Order: sequence, then C-alpha cells, then structure tokens
Amino acid sequence: MGSSKTRPIFWISGNYYDCQRSWHNIVSMVKDPRITVLHCGYPSQDDSTDTAGSIIRLLRGKDIFNTRPHIIKVKGIPPPYNDKDTGYKLLPYYLKYVNNNKILVIDGPIGYYSKPPSKRFNSVKTSKFYKAIKQEGKVLEHPTEARNSSEAVKWFTEVCESFGVKIERPAALLVVEMKGRDLDSLYSVALTIKDYKKIIVKEDIEDICVSVFQKTVWDLITAIDSQDYESAIVHLQRFYQEPVTEHEFFGSVMQLLGALHYHFQILLLLKDGGQSSLSYKQVEKILTPLRQSTKECDAKLKDGVCSKCGWKGNGENCSNKWHKPLYTPQAIAMTVKNAGIGRILQLSRGNIYLRFADIEKVRLLTRTQFSNNVPGIRMCLDTLIMVLCGRCSDKEINLARGILKTQVV
Repeated sequence: MGSSKTRPIFWISGNYYDCQRSWHNIVSMVKDPRITVLHCGYPSQDDSTDTAGSIIRLLRGKDIFNTRPHIIKVKGIPPPYNDKDTGYKLLPYYLKYVNNNKILVIDGPIGYYSKPPSKRFNSVKTSKFYKAIKQEGKVLEHPTEARNSSEAVKWFTEVCESFGVKIERPAALLVVEMKGRDLDSLYSVALTIKDYKKIIVKEDIEDICVSVFQKTVWDLITAIDSQDYESAIVHLQRFYQEPVTEHEFFGSVMQLLGALHYHFQILLLLKDGGQSSLSYKQVEKILTPLRQSTKECDAKLKDGVCSKCGWKGNGENCSNKWHKPLYTPQAIAMTVKNAGIGRILQLSRGNIYLRFADIEKVRLLTRTQFSNNVPGIRMCLDTLIMVLCGRCSDKEINLARGILKTQVV
C-alpha cells in the first residue's frame, strides 16, 4: 500500500460525504483489516476520551495473537493541541512505526476555534504533526463549500446518483437555491430523498423539502410582485389556515414580515441599479458587492501574516474583520426565479419605497399595539396586502386602519 517515499498515513478533512468516501477507499485497499477508533474530540467541546499518548501506544504496540493489518482511525484532533506539549511533540517521531501492516488515519478538521470568550482560529497546518503527515503520508482535504452554483449542482447530482437516485437538473437547482453551496447541507437533502423515488423532479423537492409556510410565503411574494391582489389574498388565507397556537402565529407573522422586508429591500437596490429586466448575472453584479462586517478574525499572525485569512499586520493576533455578503447566492437565485418581479420593477422607486415603508409600519404595529391581538394582526396584514398590490394609497389605508383599530382592540 505504501511506497518507498511515503507511508500509509492519511489526514482526511472537509465535507462528510467525501471524507467517508475517502475512508472507505482506504479500508478497501487493506485485506481483512482490524480497525481501532480513537475519539480525540475537539478542543472547544472538552469531549476527548483519547490523547496523543493513546496514539503512541497503539503505534508502538504489537499483538502477537493477531497479525491482521491494523488501521488506527483518530476522530477529531489529537490533544494536546500545540507543539509545546511533550506528547504532541513526540507524535511525528512515532510515525516511523506506520507501515503496510499498521495504517494511521486522522479524520478531523484542519483547525479549531479557541474556547470562549476568545474567537481565535487555530490552524493545525502549522503543527509539526500535520507537516510530518503531509511530508510522509497524504493529506486529503475536501471542500466544505462549492465554489459556485454549477459546481454545487454537479456535486449534489453525483451524490444522488451514488445512492441510485436520478435527480433532474431543475430539481437539483431548486435544492441549491434553498440550501446554498454548503456541501454538508446538500448531503443532508440527498439522505432525505434517497428513499423517496428513483427519479426526482422539481415538484418532489417542493413536496419533500419545502415547508407549507415557505411555499405560502414564496407564492405570496410572487403574487405581490405580479400585482395580482386576488391571488395574494388567497395565499394570505392559506397562511391564516395553518393550525398553530397564538404564540406560533405571532412568530410566523414576524417571519413573513421579515421576508417581505428583505424582498423589498432587494427591489429598492435593483431599482437604484437601473434594472427593470433581470438575469442572474445582472442581479449578482448589483447585490454581491454589498457586504456586512462580522466578528474579527483573531487568528495568530506568523511573520506578520494571518494563518487563516492572509491579512498582513503587526502584533500577535489578526485584527481583520470578516465581511460576509449581505445577500447570499440562494437569495439572488430566488429573486431571479420570481416570475412577477419584472412587473413590480416597472413601478417608480417612490412607489416601491412607499410599499417598503408600509411593511416597516406593520412590523412596528404587530410588535407594539397588536402583539397579543390576533384579529389586530390579521387586520394589519390584510391592509398591507392592499398597499403592496396597489389597491389603496398610504393615506387611505391609514384612515382604514384607524377605523378598524377601534373594532379589534
């Protein structure tokens, strides 16, 4: 199995599906192996049951009663987690005991976050143990996220085929639109649909993976964008008919208003960008540059360069701030997919803004005056749909709400 230049030592990391496939490939290369699994856990969870010493003992040990090839699988990162500890320093030295009859597999991430309150990311790539494995063995680093939607669709389709399921491209596209490019999230969907049917179409994904609430919200937004008041009211009634408690109803209303807020915010940005007809590239060009600052990186600097994000600076730790996109690829895809969006973008920016302002007004009313009043919340939503579909002016709806308020309070 090994060659004169390498030993059968492997470090596997990345998404679950590809890691498992690599593991099974390694096992299949060894005839009738016995497997020992060590659980080293993760630093921030304090769940390790084995240490670097456990690995060393297995590497050095011999079983004279069992001469079958021995695969030692280490799940997680072998503690201690830095080269200052004697046991961890010695691990590279004991790799000399790895041979075709004794295989070592590390199944763990390439780094970990320090325990709170620290947010520092510690990469194992700087450790002598990782470097020794990379030099003497093989590092199998699989991606955790696809680079683009096309790559995500291709990967998801191949996973489904490995389960004996054929998924049509529109169905795979819908999954990527909903779940994004995270490969573990896509794998969880593949597990969900693998026993459903042998051929999966788009309608199957909507039945399996889309909740009634999500579908109702999507249909409602499409009707609003098409300025189809009658259809919008039908979808709003479907929303009312879901059997939930009063507390759950309030939570669903806030999610619905949040989705409308998010959508009309995108409409305003597209209007500012001069778009009235849409393609994915046009929308992506406008929305992708918009970013929001999140937490600081806080990883260690080595020779003035961050080991995680590549930021250059002075000091011991990185002070670069992460900037994530304000609008995700799946949000952009769902925007373009909306059949009615071209109609509402024909309105002036002022008209779209008045609709956006009314959404904010209703959000405030439902949180304050009608927070425990279901009839009052329904009145707010009914009148909001009238505004969003252009059936009433702002002045008329305020007058109507003033009259209705006395009847529902």
